[in-house]
Order: sequence, then structure tokens, then C-alpha cells
Amino acid sequence: EKMALFLVARRQKTSIFLEHNSSDKVLKAVELIAEFCKKNPDDVALFYNGKRLNDDKSFADNGVKHDSDAVVNPITVNFVYKKDGTDAFEEPSADPYQGSDSAEVAAQ
Repeated sequence: EKMALFLVARRQKTSIFLEHNSSDKVLKAVELIAEFCKKNPDDVALFYNGKRLNDDKSFADNGVKHDSDAVVNPITVNFVYKKDGTDAFEEPSADPYQGSDSAEVAAQ
């Protein structure tokens, strides 16, 4: 069943707000983030609770969901880039969320 997911993708001081269905493939979000950040989608990965998400699977299949049916806060995922010249991704890191210190976009 389709369920709306409200996500905030974070990296350092950047927060990107996304809305997806639980049945959407993670790749859809990766492509939007890559476009916004002017990166190649192959150089972007998403993490949820410290675990890298499989681009070819849906958010639901990756276990990404709101804690309850009442959507109060967006789900935080971290996005990372490949380290220059390698196939290895950087470690997920984000500064404490300030709400106004970052470029924020809403994308679907």
C-alpha cells in the first residue's frame, strides 16, 4: 500500500526536503538530491539509521517509515558523496539541525 513519506535528507549544513511514496525506489530520491547538488547520481548514496539504502529497492523494502501514522516530523536520512577519485563513500555526517541555516528545497 502506498503511504506518503516526508523526508529531510541531510549532509553537513544542507537539508533537502523530499516527499515520496513508501513504494518509490530510493533511486528516485538519490536522483533528485544529485540534481540539486550538481552531482552524478552514482556519486550519491542515502543512509537511514546508519545503514546504506539499496537504490533499487523501495523505501518500504529498505525499512524506511514514519514512527506512527500521524506524520509529525520528517524522517531524517543522510546523503553522502563518493570520496574524490574513489568508489568509497564518505561517512554520513550532519550538523545539528537548525531549521534555517541551510538551503532548503521541497521536491517530489
